Amino acid sequence: MLKCKRSISLIISVVMIITLAFNSTGALFTSAAEQSNWKTAKELIKERGFLSGVQMVETYSGTTGNDIGDSGIWKTKANFNPEVWKEFFENSKAMGFDICKIWNSYQMGGILFDSDWKVIGPSETYLQNLETIFQLAQEKDLYICLTLMTHFESFFRDNLTKITYDKIARFIHNETYRDCFIKNWVKPVLELSKEYPNVIMVDLYCEPEADGGLWRLTQGTNWDNMRTFISELQKAVEKYNPYLSTYCSSADDSKRLGNLYGELGLDYYGYDLYNSDGTSLDPRDYYLDRPLIYGEIGATDMGNKDSNLSTFYQAYLNSCVGKGIKAAFYWSYHPSNTNSQSLLDDTATHRLREATWAFRTWSSDRQNTINNTTAKDKPAIMYSTSDYLRWFGARNATSYDVQRSEDKTNWSSIATISSNNNKFHNYMYQYVDSSMQSGHTYYYRIKANFSSGNTISDLSYGIIK
Repeated sequence: MLKCKRSISLIISVVMIITLAFNSTGALFTSAAEQSNWKTAKELIKERGFLSGVQMVETYSGTTGNDIGDSGIWKTKANFNPEVWKEFFENSKAMGFDICKIWNSYQMGGILFDSDWKVIGPSETYLQNLETIFQLAQEKDLYICLTLMTHFESFFRDNLTKITYDKIARFIHNETYRDCFIKNWVKPVLELSKEYPNVIMVDLYCEPEADGGLWRLTQGTNWDNMRTFISELQKAVEKYNPYLSTYCSSADDSKRLGNLYGELGLDYYGYDLYNSDGTSLDPRDYYLDRPLIYGEIGATDMGNKDSNLSTFYQAYLNSCVGKGIKAAFYWSYHPSNTNSQSLLDDTATHRLREATWAFRTWSSDRQNTINNTTAKDKPAIMYSTSDYLRWFGARNATSYDVQRSEDKTNWSSIATISSNNNKFHNYMYQYVDSSMQSGHTYYYRIKANFSSGNTISDLSYGIIK
């Protein structure tokens, strides 16, 4: 009897503790994201006036989005590597971006179909990988914009029959198939995003008019039911994650935005801007009833020599802010790729394009404007490995101290680098830590020394020898 009473008492105590925890936080456990001071897109834009972003559209050479989830159409397996995403987020943070846009479901990656081409859900692997992406971005205090539908025409290929294409497209224009798509795929994706307050924005449909609108080739699909489809996606967001701000990145004529996307309930108009003169359009010229977001900038910067890109993007960003654009995403981030549109040119010398320095310094100056301060630049660690440590320097710094820790608390300086020792392009530095021990996890930070005072970078991801 005594043993029974003790067991009952223990159970009551545990229940009371759980109840107190739930009542005080509104949830059984408080996640790291909930403990951070995350803001919605509207709050953030109101505070900062403008969000600078970058798109991740492909993470492996020769693949386009299938790294997150298997493709049921093409029978390809996910080739997911968290290190690629760590590189993306660490470098995006170092370059001063506020928000990263993830191309989702490109070529139907992660979407499962039954034999009748009804959507039956996301694959378990896809949801796990997507959650890993959210977690890695959260660790770097980066916000996320997610796409729900990306380039529907992208899976129209010669070896996909017209009949099959028509069957797959039914979720756009057939109510039954659309309901399956929203209930079985959109809903779980949005419910997952709701667990991560750093996911703040969603591009409901990335360029539905792209490549001449190949969706028009499908039986029964026209712009009227395309608008209905987008409207239903908007309603799904309102139902399953109302914290997300919404838009569609259009590839059509900017003068048609109001007619194409008006009265759909979207929070912003979206437009993918391609020009090479470093200036943005003025949305006031088009009498838009909501603010504008640029889905892609920089896709046509190839006409500018690399040495001019820093000035080019400084002008671009200033033009966006001056004309009331609320956010702009750079096109695009291609890791380990020498594509001229990529921010990175990952050659043997790990050279960075001038565009990266433009975003980095513009972000620092912009923060001073917002805070009405004249703070010195902070150095910023880029994605690093046990082979090298890389970082952006700080303007006017005289030297840099490399600091290391195994517990993120106790730091020791292991090297001092002169600001004149600049081997890896403008304001980029590199150091090899030869004293690492096998099996240990190390964290690094960089202290920039000035003629008076110093600044310290955020710490790196853990690096294992």
